[in-house]
Amino acid sequence: MVDTHCHLNFKAYQNDTPDVIARAAEAGVAAIINVGSQYSTSERAVQLAQANSVLYAAVGLHPVHLFAMEVDEEESHFTTRAETFDPAAYTELVQRTPRVV
Repeated sequence: MVDTHCHLNFKAYQNDTPDVIARAAEAGVAAIINVGSQYSTSERAVQLAQANSVLYAAVGLHPVHLFAMEVDEEESHFTTRAETFDPAAYTELVQRTPRVV
């Protein structure tokens, strides 16, 4: 089983990332694709993938982060920070490790 989309790189998991990964492995998850939604979370996804053989990283800039705005969805509420896409910075993240998919 492969988890194709998660956000272990988000602050909500900063205190228990290893426990979440262990529970996933115990449940039969063989690989986890950890998705970045802006540069900082993409960088964290790469760092986690480099440190754990179960994790892979997907990097990118989600359109919601192009502008500073309030996002109020059923599951969450947060304020985005505006980010300008920097192709060179994202390319460097991709080139750090073959664990970026």
